Amino acid sequence: MARTPDGGRCSVPIPRWHSRLSGLTPARTWGCRGPHHQPRDHSEQPPLTGNDSLAAIVAALVEPFRDERITAVCGIESRGFLLGGAVAVELGVGFVPVRKGEGVFPGDKVARQSSPDYRRLRHTLRLQRSSLGSGDRVLLVDDWIETGSQAAAVRSMVEECGSTWMGCSVIVDQLTDVPKNALGTVRGLLTAQDLPPCES
Repeated sequence: MARTPDGGRCSVPIPRWHSRLSGLTPARTWGCRGPHHQPRDHSEQPPLTGNDSLAAIVAALVEPFRDERITAVCGIESRGFLLGGAVAVELGVGFVPVRKGEGVFPGDKVARQSSPDYRRLRHTLRLQRSSLGSGDRVLLVDDWIETGSQAAAVRSMVEECGSTWMGCSVIVDQLTDVPKNALGTVRGLLTAQDLPPCES
């Protein structure tokens, strides 16, 4: 059984996982290593359009938490909706969307404003209070985590609902030790250091 770069076990070996991404390198697929998150232009070739690529990514995101009795998966708008929903289906549990801003979102809500992200922006995040309860064990799924500001806001909302925070599963982990310690368990398929440097 292979291990992800941060030590989490992964049933899909990392070299095989890369090879199933339609021959794309990690840099071309997810971005490059720079001072901040620099995703590639997905208008050129969306990385999740291939069925095999998506299946491999979802399996790798699930694996470190498969035996943790997860009952709900959270995903932050917008890529978190895609990845989180797919992980929830793989685990056979419900999906809890976390919306940004002031869009239509019925029902009683829990809200938090995040601390500044890598662009120095604060985001108002919301989830429906009725979607979680005291018996839930909640996993957050996203594509890239850098400052952890939005993940910390989601953790606070999850715990206000009386649920148990189980951690984060992401594709690229760029966290430093301080925010990572505050978020508990964080599993990344790649670290930022696994990506080639950005071209100047």
